[in-house]
Amino acid sequence: MILPAHLNDLLNLSLPGQVLAVDLRSQSEFEKSRIHGAINLRMPIDFLHNASPNLLARAFADDQSRREFSKWDQARCLVFYYKGLDFPWECPAAEVLYEKFRYWGWTGRCFVLKGHFREFSVNFDKFIDGTKMTKEAKEYIDSLRAKSVAPSHRREADRLYGAWFAAREAEGRLCSTPAASDLKEKRDAVERHERNLRAEFEASFSDLYKKATDHPDNAPATPSAAGKGKGEDAFNERSAQMVEHLDRGLARLRDGKATSPAGSAKGKGVEGGYFDGAYVDYAGPGKGDDRNPVTHGDDEDFPKKGRSSGGNPGGLLNRVLRRP
Repeated sequence: MILPAHLNDLLNLSLPGQVLAVDLRSQSEFEKSRIHGAINLRMPIDFLHNASPNLLARAFADDQSRREFSKWDQARCLVFYYKGLDFPWECPAAEVLYEKFRYWGWTGRCFVLKGHFREFSVNFDKFIDGTKMTKEAKEYIDSLRAKSVAPSHRREADRLYGAWFAAREAEGRLCSTPAASDLKEKRDAVERHERNLRAEFEASFSDLYKKATDHPDNAPATPSAAGKGKGEDAFNERSAQMVEHLDRGLARLRDGKATSPAGSAKGKGVEGGYFDGAYVDYAGPGKGDDRNPVTHGDDEDFPKKGRSSGGNPGGLLNRVLRRP
């Protein structure tokens, strides 16, 4: 997770297109104020998990989001934001989309903005687009059109980004263990939001939802297919490898052999993004690897983070990610 000031620094040092901001709020809130170049992601977890790149591109309600999403493979990091997030597991869409991008060959990193988006939009309004734009924001967006992308500037941006990311790693986790009562309330809120989101999505994109959930194996595994409408029914060698990895992981879980040293999936490296993934439920592969899922820790009051929606083994996200 990153703080509003961290996101301000990241946007200041990045060139256009290097940060893909993912707005999880309602469409009306998105239209009023959003980070410049953000996409409005209003898709339930089971659709995100099963949809091909082409289906994902077609499931955005606005043209800007479709246009920006088509360039996802050019970004070096994702930043998710919503209305008050204190823990990464409160943002399951980030984990699911990040894992899909990795499988499609993306090597970037993923961050979740801690707190309410309003705090960022008020304090750093030059990055805010929409109907409530300030004069400073308009001047900033105009300046982006003339911003140089010369090789020397790209190298400098990469150097600054490396230093920024190293500083975030050095700071460690930005969340603490919640009280049991708060934890239950947050878990319930995540599942309630997911139910509402699914109902909203099915009402607007019933055909896409049915296609993704009825035929989850048709997703192309190449970045070039994203948003281009090609290869939606392809089942190539890499797809077969993913199924093989998944079957092997599920077999380990059934046999009780899915163990590895505690903390082996700490998500602070390049491969793991910036998620604290000490508790891993999803048995899927990364980019062609064959890592075992790690076992849960002993603290039953703490949510099973990383690839779980809220820590309840029977919870919504677990059921989605563990579906055959």
